[in-house]
Amino acid sequence: MPLSGDALEDHVGEIARLIERFGAVLASDEDIQILELPDGDRRFELAAILPGAPGAAVSRMLVQERWHRVGTDALERADYAYELLDRERNVRRAFHRHDVDWFVHRYSVVVHEHCERPIGVAPCAHLEGRPIRDGFAGLTRLIETWTDPEPPDCRALRCLE
Repeated sequence: MPLSGDALEDHVGEIARLIERFGAVLASDEDIQILELPDGDRRFELAAILPGAPGAAVSRMLVQERWHRVGTDALERADYAYELLDRERNVRRAFHRHDVDWFVHRYSVVVHEHCERPIGVAPCAHLEGRPIRDGFAGLTRLIETWTDPEPPDCRALRCLE
């Protein structure tokens, strides 16, 4: 769904507030920035540190989106990366849409996922994925993975290769 530039600012602010409602702390204390790229696209990145047990390894979450100009003041989400690095449970989970032409040529898909348990060990480089509707859905998937008492079984997921 296309957004105006002002609506994109609201969108990013709402995602940041949702991150904080889950007890995570945005990694940067600077104002949230939406960068305008030379081609007119816009992108943002929200990195957050997740709360954990005292002395536990720090877990992180990342929300990135790139928005492509489709009109005078209209933008559509073109790429995304929603990632969880749960060091406390030694799990990485990610949902991606990027390098679309390459993924279509190689796998006939636009989106893919990653799952590592333990971190650095994956059943394959890219897993079959479903499109993520928007940043709120992406963030929700990360939080569900992080709060699920059972970490994901990466071996049960389907490889693209």
